[in-house]
Amino acid sequence: MKNHWIIEPKEVEPRIKKIEEIQEEKEFLSSILENAPMLIYINSTDHRYRFANKAWEEFVGVAREKIVGCLVEEVFSIKTAHRFIKTNQQVIKMRTPLVYEEFANVSRKQYYFHTTKLPLFDSAGGVEGVIGFSIDITKRKYLEETLNIRGDSILSGFEYFKMVGNEERDLHHLRVGYEWLIKKRNGGPKQG
Repeated sequence: MKNHWIIEPKEVEPRIKKIEEIQEEKEFLSSILENAPMLIYINSTDHRYRFANKAWEEFVGVAREKIVGCLVEEVFSIKTAHRFIKTNQQVIKMRTPLVYEEFANVSRKQYYFHTTKLPLFDSAGGVEGVIGFSIDITKRKYLEETLNIRGDSILSGFEYFKMVGNEERDLHHLRVGYEWLIKKRNGGPKQG
């Protein structure tokens, strides 16, 4: 005689609803990660890529499918990879977030990032990886370098740039602000 299980519809419906809710939540979170303008990536504790979002893929120029499972050293130069691994190891060891500025050379160009790395914990409380969020601040860094080269008199006008020149704003604001500072430095417009 075979054992038969009888499941009442009233028992199945809440389970189906819960599964649908979990699937909707998963799709919602995936959409956030996928469409965020910042680079988002996850490395395992052995420094293999577990995830990279669309912004990361577009920036690095390597299909995500090709890097998942790859070591950081297989994706970036040894020098760059070692810097990334060093900060990952700090996050893993300290078990706390790390916020810092870093640079990376991609396609023969140097980029600067404001990066936040967080430990990913497993259900037992152990660190199973590191998730990173990196925002490209290259334009801001080049502006800062330009201001530092030009001297302290222009640096006093940096507050103006903070109002109109966030790195998310367009270059027009930066050009207008720079012209304003030069005019201010040179004593204003010339009177004829």
